[in-house]
Amino acid sequence: LELNLRPFQSLTSITYKDINSATQTLASTVYQVDDFSFKARIYLGLNQEWPATDSSKNCIIIEGVFGDKQPGFTVRQAIMLIAGSWYRNREDVTETNYKIIPHGAYRLLSPETNRNF
Repeated sequence: LELNLRPFQSLTSITYKDINSATQTLASTVYQVDDFSFKARIYLGLNQEWPATDSSKNCIIIEGVFGDKQPGFTVRQAIMLIAGSWYRNREDVTETNYKIIPHGAYRLLSPETNRNF
């Protein structure tokens, strides 16, 4: 299973609904996490089997910690551009209309945007 969110920091838990629709937590001995790859992956452990799940949507939930501990230079630059634009044009920005951001900030943030989720 490939995790599309990057950067990966740690895996908190994997929960699933068993065939009786009861929520179970998967033991960490059942799987291994490959966090060395570009995208983190979850593999089945040696001599282990995946548990049977019910056939409903979203029957498996993976919780983890993703993202940088501190924003990078481009993200900080984008935040400063947005704050400066909102201050300079404060009559255009209301409590319900915070979606207007400068094109430069949008361009700075576009590589950081997760388009897979």
